[in-house]
Amino acid sequence: MGNEWILRMGAAVLAELITKLFNRALNESFVPKQWKSANITPVAKVAQPREPVDYRPVSITSVLSRMYEKMLVKDFVYP
Repeated sequence: MGNEWILRMGAAVLAELITKLFNRALNESFVPKQWKSANITPVAKVAQPREPVDYRPVSITSVLSRMYEKMLVKDFVYP
């Protein structure tokens, strides 16, 4: 988390590599192990949370994982 700037600054160099990675993952029907992990962060549902039920879990996944998921949804779920 927090390394999105690397992708932005290196987009011209990394675009081809990321495209190859996405295409390989799609062609071979796999998801890299690193993309399957997430950090779970509690987020308050109310202004002043007092009990555990006042929080909801939010999964923070990698940028590449979110990019791949958006591509799959756009190209295969909603065409």
